[in-house]
Amino acid sequence: MNHKFWNAGGGKPEGVTHAVKNLEAVKIQAGTPAVFAFNGTDDGLGVILPSSTTAANITQLTAGIVVKDIEAGKLGEVQVYGFFRKALVARGTRAATTAAWASMPAIALGATLGVNSALNGLDPAGVSFADQNVVLGEAIASATTLASTVGSGTVYYTAAKTFLRFM
Repeated sequence: MNHKFWNAGGGKPEGVTHAVKNLEAVKIQAGTPAVFAFNGTDDGLGVILPSSTTAANITQLTAGIVVKDIEAGKLGEVQVYGFFRKALVARGTRAATTAAWASMPAIALGATLGVNSALNGLDPAGVSFADQNVVLGEAIASATTLASTVGSGTVYYTAAKTFLRFM
């Protein structure tokens, strides 16, 4: 695996990325965790969404956080170390796109986030010692009930600053 070390200079954050190939039939969005899918044909580059694997594999095989959207079957990059500005933190769910969002608790600066396989995002709930690879780099405020018109899906995400240490 070839890692790319980058330094933006001028006091900007540094990071480490590596190439991956999206094996999903859909685009994997920037900020989403990606999980290795060793299939014997993609030379260890293949990744899938967390919902496409078992929860046991996520702790051991999370490849990193997708840097830019990766279209189905295409190559892209995941970041494995350093400051990441817009990681997708799953905040809440709703039964239908027409339902209101329930209240969401605050998440403290420095909270450890794990990969949520059901929601394809990062989540502070149920993080074990084994998967402390993402630390929240900003506090996320609580939210009271939001109107049904906020967002278009059934999972509410906040793009948050994080520090990654997958390598």
